[in-house]
Amino acid sequence: MWFLSVGKILFVDLTNGIISKEPLAPYNELFFGGKGINTKIMYDKVGPEVKPFDPDNVIAFGTGPLTGTPLPGSGKMDVSTKSPETNILGSAAMGGFFGPELKFAGYDHLVITGKANKPVYLYIENDYVEIRDGINVWGKDTLTAQEIIRDELNDPEVQIVTIGPAAEKLVVFSTVHHALSNTASRTGIGAVMGSKNLKAVAVRGTKGIKIAEPEKFLAISQKINYDIRQTPQHKEWSELGVTKLIDYYYNADYGPVNNAQSYVWDKNWPCSTLCIKYSYQRYGCFNCPIHCMECYNVEGVGVGVMSCQPYLEITSRIGNHDYKAGMGLMMHCQRLGIENITAMALTSMLMEMRQRGLITDKDTDGIPMEWGNIDSVIKLMYKIANREGIGNILADGMVPAAKAIGRGAEYYAHHTKGLPHYALNQHSFVGQGLGTAIAPRGDYVRTSPDLECCSGLVGHMGEDEQGEKENRAYYDEKITQVAGSIKGTIPTEYEGKAKMVAYAADHNNACDQTSVCKWLTPFFDMPIDINIQAEALTYGFGKEVITEDILTASRRLETLVRAYNCREGITRRDDNLPERYFKEEIPSGIYKGFKQDRAKFEQTLDEYYTLRGWDLKTGVPTRETLEKFGLQDVADDLEKRARNHLIRLT
Repeated sequence: MWFLSVGKILFVDLTNGIISKEPLAPYNELFFGGKGINTKIMYDKVGPEVKPFDPDNVIAFGTGPLTGTPLPGSGKMDVSTKSPETNILGSAAMGGFFGPELKFAGYDHLVITGKANKPVYLYIENDYVEIRDGINVWGKDTLTAQEIIRDELNDPEVQIVTIGPAAEKLVVFSTVHHALSNTASRTGIGAVMGSKNLKAVAVRGTKGIKIAEPEKFLAISQKINYDIRQTPQHKEWSELGVTKLIDYYYNADYGPVNNAQSYVWDKNWPCSTLCIKYSYQRYGCFNCPIHCMECYNVEGVGVGVMSCQPYLEITSRIGNHDYKAGMGLMMHCQRLGIENITAMALTSMLMEMRQRGLITDKDTDGIPMEWGNIDSVIKLMYKIANREGIGNILADGMVPAAKAIGRGAEYYAHHTKGLPHYALNQHSFVGQGLGTAIAPRGDYVRTSPDLECCSGLVGHMGEDEQGEKENRAYYDEKITQVAGSIKGTIPTEYEGKAKMVAYAADHNNACDQTSVCKWLTPFFDMPIDINIQAEALTYGFGKEVITEDILTASRRLETLVRAYNCREGITRRDDNLPERYFKEEIPSGIYKGFKQDRAKFEQTLDEYYTLRGWDLKTGVPTRETLEKFGLQDVADDLEKRARNHLIRLT
C-alpha cells in the first residue's frame, strides 16, 4: 500500500494516442518526488539529440509526497521539459489546485510526449483518460479557454492548465497557466505544449490520499497552521500580499531601474498603498493560510492576479510610475500567456538602446520604446504573441533577439544561460549574483541566498529602533552560522557567499521534492523547515524520515540537474553574469561605486564547485560525486558520451 504518494505515473503519447500507467518505483528510491523524479525522467528520456520542439521532448507534471495533504502550503508541483528558451533543462514550480487534483485522480506524475495532428486537450477523471478535440479553444486566451473547457465538461470543480495564443505561436517564453494566475511561467514550457498541439490538461480526481498515521499528521499540520498565523508575515501578507515586501525592496535599492542602470527608485511611492486602492480580494493556493496574491479588476482589461516579481517588472525595470497601467499590462500578458520577466527584460533592453540612440522607432515598427510608456509595451506584447515584425524577433528569446538586433544589444541583454534575470539586484548583492550565475535554469529562484536578501533589507523595513536591532542580531547570528563569517551579512562582501548559496539551494531543492511552498519555509522566516518536513513525511509514510535524508535527496537533485545540463553543453563559462556588473560602478544610492570583482567572483565559483564536488575547470560533477549519490548510471552515460566526443568532461 502506498502512503502520501499514490504510486503511479500516467504516460500520454499524443502522436499515437497511447495512454499507459506505470509504477512510480523505482524513481522514488532516489528522490521523494516533484522535481527530483521529473528530472530523472527527463535525464532518461530526453537526451542531447532531442530538440525542445521535437515530438520526443517530454513535459512532466510532478507532485511531491506532501502535495494535496493537510500540511499548509501543499498546493505545489513541478513542471519540467527541455526549454526552448535555454536549450537545457527547463522547470517551474506551480501552485494552485492542479497538483492536488492530479494526485486525487490517482497519479503522482503526468508525462506527455509526442505531437497531436490537430489541437487537442487532455481530460483526466480518475482512471478515465481521454485526448479530446481542442479546436474550439485553440486561439483563445488563457482564462477564456478554461471557461470553455469547464462548460464543455459541465464540471465547475475540474482543475485546468492551459496555454495562451503566445504558446500556440511558439513564443519561447510562453507560460502554462492555471486558474487566475498560477503559472509554470519560466523557461517556455507553454511553448513546448504549443509545439505538441496540446492546448490544455483538465483533471478531476475523487480518490484522496492515504496517510499512514493520520492523527499525528493532522496534529502537526494544525500546529504549523497555528504557528504560521502567529508570524508577523501572516498579518502582513494576508492583508497586503507581498506588496509591503516590494516597498522594502525599493527602500533597500534591491530592484533594478531602467534596465539596471541604477537601483534607486521612488521611495515615496509605496506599492502597498496602491494595493489597498486597487485590490478587491485575496487569492491563495490549495490549503494555504496566507493567501498572498492580490486580485485586481482593471478597467478595459478585466480581472487578474498579481504577486511578487511582477510588481518590480512592470515598474522600476521599465521606468513606469503608473501602477494601474502596469497592472493592465500584466493582465494582457497573463491572457496572452507571456512570461513577464523575459518580456520586460526584452522591453527594457530596447528602451535603453533607444535611450542611447542605438535604435530608432523605425526599428520597433513605429512603437516608441520610451521609459514608462505602457501603451507601447502592450502593443509590443501583442506583436510578440502574434510573431509580427519586431515581435517575431523578440519571440525567440533574449540571446537570439540580441544577436539579430545587433548594434551592441548583447551588452544590454542581461541573462545567464540564455534566461533573463529577475528584476533584482544581482549587481551589488554578491550572493544573489553567485546564485544566479550557478543556477540550473539561469535565474536565482532556487539558489537565492535569502539570508543575504533579508540582511540587506534590515534597516529599511520601517521597524522601531528596538525591532531593527533585534532583526540585525538575528540575521548576524544565523548568517554567521551558515556562512562561517560575519562578512556574509554584507551584500557586497564575497566571503561565505558560496556556503550561503549552497545552503539555500539545499533547502529550496527540498521544497521542490516534497512540494511545500517555499514561502512558508525559512526562505522568508516561516516555520516549515526541513525538520518539520521530515516529521510530516515520517507520519505520512509510516516510516522514519530524518533531516539528513531530505538534504541528501536535495544534493542528489542538484547533482543530477547539473549533469543533465553539462550533457547539453553547459560548462563553467556559462556560470556567469552580464559584463555590465563587472564593468560599471553603481552610480548612486546605498551601493554607489560598487561593481563586481571578476577575480573574487571566480574564487566564489571555485568554492561552490568544491562544496558540490564538481570539476573546477568545467563544472561537471565528478564520478566520485555522482556515485556518492547513487547516480552511477549517469556517470557511465557521461563518460560514454565523452569517449564518443559527444560532450567534454575535462
